[in-house]
Amino acid sequence: MQVAILSAVATDRYVSLSGGNVAPYTSWANAATNIQGAISACSSGDVVWVTNGTYESGEFSNPYDTIKCRVSITNPVSVRSVNGAEYTVIKGGTPLRVVWMGSNSSLYGFTVCNGNLSGSSDPNPNGPGIEAPYGAWTKTYPAVDWYPTNLDTCPNPRVYNCIIKDNINGKDGGASHGFAFYHNCIITGNSCSFGGGAGCAGVYFNCVAYNNSSGMRYGYIYNSIMRGNAGGDYPQPCLISNSCSPGLSGNNNITADPLFVSSSDFRLQAGSPCINKGINFFWMSDPGDLGSKDLAGNPRIVNGVVDMGAFEYNDTPAIPAMPVDILASDGTYTDKVAVSWTASSGATGYQVYRHTENNTNSAEKIASTVST
Repeated sequence: MQVAILSAVATDRYVSLSGGNVAPYTSWANAATNIQGAISACSSGDVVWVTNGTYESGEFSNPYDTIKCRVSITNPVSVRSVNGAEYTVIKGGTPLRVVWMGSNSSLYGFTVCNGNLSGSSDPNPNGPGIEAPYGAWTKTYPAVDWYPTNLDTCPNPRVYNCIIKDNINGKDGGASHGFAFYHNCIITGNSCSFGGGAGCAGVYFNCVAYNNSSGMRYGYIYNSIMRGNAGGDYPQPCLISNSCSPGLSGNNNITADPLFVSSSDFRLQAGSPCINKGINFFWMSDPGDLGSKDLAGNPRIVNGVVDMGAFEYNDTPAIPAMPVDILASDGTYTDKVAVSWTASSGATGYQVYRHTENNTNSAEKIASTVST
């Protein structure tokens, strides 16, 4: 499920902490050094690509309230990390919200953390993690039979494959507040003073809410797992379907232990009751859609039926992705070349081959690493 592209020709813009910071930021060499700079240069439908790093500078206004934000996506653009939430962090401050999102915007593959609205002078300091005040529902709350039939056309912001953590001191909604749709997100360690530590309102698909001051409030929740939230996993009425949490009943919900790998690793173990127990949505089988991959970047549906939670269980060992940020020295040494890289998730070691052509069948192995 992706936000509609509103311009005839979209432009890619780039962000890197080591970029040249030359507008309009249309190459890695000239990349903006903060995310907001690239967003401000965008037209409707553009894509902002953000490479590895912790982005924690700048304070920017939004058109809705008086709270400054680290990133304010006021135009309908897509902001995407290159290598995912493990490597790309947007970090807030005090008093500072992390991300504000307007209609038809999207955020993909970030850790959104450390927003803190303590001391804010705004009368409604909501959503220290993410605030998304604009959107549309097919029916108004409460709606026990609501079903998302217009998800491909409604203007609600979308948040994909993010880790939303340690955002505190909001009024409503710790991790988030408003009308965004969340896909394959981990929501943990967030708190607020009133309701919805894990989020107030919004629609959640295949998310995990764990160890927040409370769970979701006034949300629509599908294929998700809610455990260990201090004030209750769903403290005020939500529509919940095909999800896992103590005390749930009906709508294909279950109450059993989901069998996470650990309290900090929310992948499912073999035998988890959450495997193949979700409800499939149309975007999950479209490989071109941002919602078709789980938080680890693997296909969202395995064995015909989607799992509950942010990670799809697959008992076939996955081949780790190629390493990223591969660099080779150029002229530094007269008799050798130094090669470095950042390991991909799941890799335990690499082998290095050499050949004058791109031909692995005749290449010579010259080194092995037992770590990454």
